[in-house]
Amino acid sequence: MKRLIFLFLIVLFFSGCGIFSDILKDASNEVKDVVPDINFTPEVDEIYSDLVDEAGHRIDQQIDKTLNDAKAKIIDSYEVTDFHYAISFGDNSSLYETQENSNKLGSFSYYLLDADVPPVVKARNYNSAGEILFVTGHYERAEKSLFKSYEIYKGQNMLNEPEAVLNMTNLGLLYQTIGKYTLAEQFSKDALSKFKHINGDTVGYAATLNNLGVLYKIEGKYTDAEKYLIDARDYIADNSGENNIEYAIVTNNLAMLYQLVNKTDKAENLMLKSLSIAKNHTKEKSSTYVRLKVNLALLYQAEGKYLQAEKIYLEAIELKKKRLGTKHPDYATLLRNLAALYMDMQKYSEVEPLLTEARDIYRDKFSTDNPQYAKTIYELARYYQAIGNFDQAEGLFIDALETQKKLLDEHNPDIAQTQEYLAINYWQKNQPSEALEAYKQALDQYIYQINTYFEAMSEAEKTQFWNKIHPKFIRFYNFAAQFHSQIPEIATVVYNYHIQTKALLLNSSRKIKNRILNSNNQELIAKYTEWQDIKNYTAKLFSLTNEELEDRNINLDSLIDRTDQLEKEISTMSADFKTANENKIIDLTTIENKLESNEAAIEVIRVDKYKYQIKTDSCFYIAVIAKKNSKNPDFVVFHEGNKMEDVYIKQYHKAITTGKDMDKFYEYFWQSIDEKLLNEQKLFVSLDGIYNQLNINTFKKPNGNYIIDEKMIYNLTNTRDVVGIKEAITGKTSVYAKDAVVFGFPDYLLDLPKSYSTVPPLPGTKTEVENIISILKSKNWKVASFLGKEANEANLKSLDNPYVLHIATHGYFIETGGIADENSRSFGVEPQRALNNPLLRSGLLFAGADKTILNLDDDDNTEKDDGILNAFEAIVLKLDKTQLVILSACQTGLGEIKTGEGVYGLQRAFQIAGAKTIITSLWKVSDEGTQDLMSAFYKKWLKTGDEYQAFREAQLYIKEKYKYPYYWGAFVLVGK
Repeated sequence: MKRLIFLFLIVLFFSGCGIFSDILKDASNEVKDVVPDINFTPEVDEIYSDLVDEAGHRIDQQIDKTLNDAKAKIIDSYEVTDFHYAISFGDNSSLYETQENSNKLGSFSYYLLDADVPPVVKARNYNSAGEILFVTGHYERAEKSLFKSYEIYKGQNMLNEPEAVLNMTNLGLLYQTIGKYTLAEQFSKDALSKFKHINGDTVGYAATLNNLGVLYKIEGKYTDAEKYLIDARDYIADNSGENNIEYAIVTNNLAMLYQLVNKTDKAENLMLKSLSIAKNHTKEKSSTYVRLKVNLALLYQAEGKYLQAEKIYLEAIELKKKRLGTKHPDYATLLRNLAALYMDMQKYSEVEPLLTEARDIYRDKFSTDNPQYAKTIYELARYYQAIGNFDQAEGLFIDALETQKKLLDEHNPDIAQTQEYLAINYWQKNQPSEALEAYKQALDQYIYQINTYFEAMSEAEKTQFWNKIHPKFIRFYNFAAQFHSQIPEIATVVYNYHIQTKALLLNSSRKIKNRILNSNNQELIAKYTEWQDIKNYTAKLFSLTNEELEDRNINLDSLIDRTDQLEKEISTMSADFKTANENKIIDLTTIENKLESNEAAIEVIRVDKYKYQIKTDSCFYIAVIAKKNSKNPDFVVFHEGNKMEDVYIKQYHKAITTGKDMDKFYEYFWQSIDEKLLNEQKLFVSLDGIYNQLNINTFKKPNGNYIIDEKMIYNLTNTRDVVGIKEAITGKTSVYAKDAVVFGFPDYLLDLPKSYSTVPPLPGTKTEVENIISILKSKNWKVASFLGKEANEANLKSLDNPYVLHIATHGYFIETGGIADENSRSFGVEPQRALNNPLLRSGLLFAGADKTILNLDDDDNTEKDDGILNAFEAIVLKLDKTQLVILSACQTGLGEIKTGEGVYGLQRAFQIAGAKTIITSLWKVSDEGTQDLMSAFYKKWLKTGDEYQAFREAQLYIKEKYKYPYYWGAFVLVGK
């Protein structure tokens, strides 16, 4: 009924304004060249004939009004934003909503296009008709009409006019919808550059920013995506406020991006905010609201909240079915989402019918050359793979991959994902050679993502992003462990990928800091200084409960967000100062060329055990051993990972104090590696997992020798560092006079009565540092010492790059089970925050620590130091030119172990702060043994200049004096 009334109104309009000339009849033929296959209903044909019969005059600009009226009626049944805003909708960022009424209006509008009117009117009409066809799902026709409009504007030199720019925006969004991403970017960026010069346009500019953000999200360009989406959100907020549907959509798109890079908490908060705003401006059954709600379901699915996700999907499917029928791409997208959910829920019987129906809809609507079609057959391949139909899965994976490579940028994440699962499918089919080739193509793309997008992320974002990608490499290591004997070159592939990703977060932090300080860019350095100040202040606030923060009107979340934002700005700016040397590829060949015939580089890798895609509760360890002139590294597998991490490590720490039964740990942790080392005495070792709680030197061989007696161990965070280490130690003969700072014998009580003492005093540390001062000064070193009350946190934080920093005090590390109850601070940190951040659970005690441990702080303790330096605070110490840090305290080498990243504790913090070489302890140490060890080390180091050699000789010296490894094996040296 509405359609007939609207057509009647058009007839009245043309009867009143004049009659058509023969030009309209001629124009209709040209229109059919643009839109050759429009089939009109008999009603529309009759109206057309009547209008042509009455034609006698040219149509003027009233045509423009008619088309706008038609478009307005269509828009009235949608949201105004549907024409110009891409809404990130699961894996699909397209505009698909339509209604039967709109089809007829879109078709009828073509009778009005090419009358003899001024070019600008003609261009406007084509654009309007293109919009109608776009929103009604006639994408091929929409493209022709919109592009016709673009050509007219271009021919009239009008591309800088607002309506021409809007046409470019429409083309960008259309090409984004149909998967032509290169064209989408071209038109959107052209439009964006012109919008900047158009005064008063907030919708078009913000929409184009938004659409580019969504496009870059689809393409996996996450840093660019976030920038454009945040710019769009801020622009809307500044010009229109936050209470509007445009703001809600952009907020939703930003949430979808954060979900994609594993920032689920932030994503959920933004998603709920988006829905709350949208609810005020649109009906809950509207297309926009349904899309936003479905995106929340996708988030629930990622979080494992399957029933909540299923409920939303099913409701949305019913709404779409009633509104659009069952042949529409929006409907197909929902079917695919529901199928993916059922895959996660292992409800396999429900999956195939949903995916085949979705596939057929995409094929019929777009043909098979479309990213959505490719995505759907990829999901169908995953289904066949899950039920064991590997041959059918293989064919679909290959088909999906061919389509994706044809349509998408070569680095698109969808391509990498398809390649990865094709590799797993070959693995399941026992075709290791094919699996290896597919795996290399996939993992190379993940390395590309890291190298391209990692730099500009904050530390938290890098962590979340890496947590999402890391399991892909771990699954590959499972594959390699199974087939390394059959395909020896797998060892080379594993080694190269591992050294590119080992300690990735730590190395990234180091690189960025070095660039900043070497940039001579005052703006960048100022931002870094601001970041340090906020980081320090935030660390103090971690002592306060939420109630205390509220009482003091402090928004901790806002400070953390500001810290993250500064980190991102700093990271982005520092990338401009990246040196060519940083881009130099270091691989197995590079490292082997640096090794001598008596040397080896060893990567120990902790591997979660996977059954193909599925993670189990077991683990194992791999050692990859590179040697001079070896065709491929040796590959060793320790299968008893769970026992190593539970039973054997407990036995080790129990035995270390007595020295008894030390030989069995050689068998458990080292023998299989040692058997591959025939002539190699110098070992450059990068450890992982439980090996970070062991000292390899303390393993006792069956012949009675300890490893330290036969091998020279260089502990590195990554064997990539062999290149730098070899250059650093070559030709060293001595250390010339430098400056050193020593801390010792802190006054933990400070001004408290002795009865309040909780931290045992350490008079032995006074002797230790006095001996060190004497040794250094005898070689003309400049030494600053801080003892007693002066051994405080403030003096440590004021240091500026001493060559040597030696700290003799108590250290601590708290396991999560050792956190105090919710009403008591743990070493000055609010318990929940300590649980969430391992860097808050390890630290060093300085003067005044007793007061903090006893919770005797003043009401406002955020403006002063509290006598405890945790690892979080140590990160911002100024140690970039510091060669050596010695943490002469108990358990300073402990922390929370994170696979592939090492230990999150003091060692990591001082490395990020800049220290080149660090000596830490793995267990409680004796005063006598430590004093002798440190004195011996300094004497030998000042002579040779080689920290590693001097440290080993000092340990061997102490070993002669103190029999048990407890005395000489507690400390480990890690260098870069």
